[in-house]
Amino acid sequence: MCIAVPGEVIRIHDSTAEVRIRKVILEADCALMESISVGDNVLVHAGFIIEKITRGESDQMMDDLENYSNITSAWEDNS
Repeated sequence: MCIAVPGEVIRIHDSTAEVRIRKVILEADCALMESISVGDNVLVHAGFIIEKITRGESDQMMDDLENYSNITSAWEDNS
């Protein structure tokens, strides 16, 4: 399963942006978005920024991903 991950744009270079996802910084392509600014919260999927989201949505998604990770880890521990 592939999922989009929320992050914050911290730098922009031509058609790419550096996005912070927790403590990881990755480079994502901006070609699918009309305007991206430093400080924007975005969804990154397969190396592309696919959508702008609010800070609240970003925080909620990260919490949900963390909960999902905890659940799947518990399943693996019990198998």
